[in-house]
Amino acid sequence: MVKQAELWGKEEQKQKHWWWNKECEEVVETCRKAWRDWSRKKDPEKLEVFFGARKEAARTIRWTRREKMEQELEEIETNFRKNNSPHFFGKFKKSLIGYKGRELFIRDKKGELDVSAKENCQIFAEHFHNLLKCKPPEEELELGTDTEEREPRPPTREEVAHAISDLKNNKATGEDGIAAKMIKRGGNKATDNMTNELHQ
Repeated sequence: MVKQAELWGKEEQKQKHWWWNKECEEVVETCRKAWRDWSRKKDPEKLEVFFGARKEAARTIRWTRREKMEQELEEIETNFRKNNSPHFFGKFKKSLIGYKGRELFIRDKKGELDVSAKENCQIFAEHFHNLLKCKPPEEELELGTDTEEREPRPPTREEVAHAISDLKNNKATGEDGIAAKMIKRGGNKATDNMTNELHQ
């Protein structure tokens, strides 16, 4: 029973393209494996292997698609010559339909299924409108009326020392041409001088 449930629970993998085959899947998997090998260890030889696998995968996919397209055209031409109308128009229908997105089946308030995208959007919009709709606030927050601007205080010596220690080395200097490494090597004297300059 468990095995049967696992078989039923597995989602069937859809084919990427109608012309996709096992050979395409194998070359793509080889290309992915070469990429994983190179990403683990940045080796020039492994990079060359990856480039080769990618080139081979592109060539195989291109030729497989071309071959399948030629077979499809030959089959369409054969059905046309033999006046096999169902198969002839069936091939054209499959080519013209192209990709079709997954449809959503959502029940409305009456319990009926809505299939169109417009109706589904309306149901979602109404649902989230009701979900996010909230009551107005019972009390309003009073904001302070103290808008007096305060002058910023100069930094303390500890704050200046902390800022100097956070400077990163090996960075480009500013207009003064002083590197961060030089300021750090200045020690307590540099910290005191900078603090006095900021307090003036």
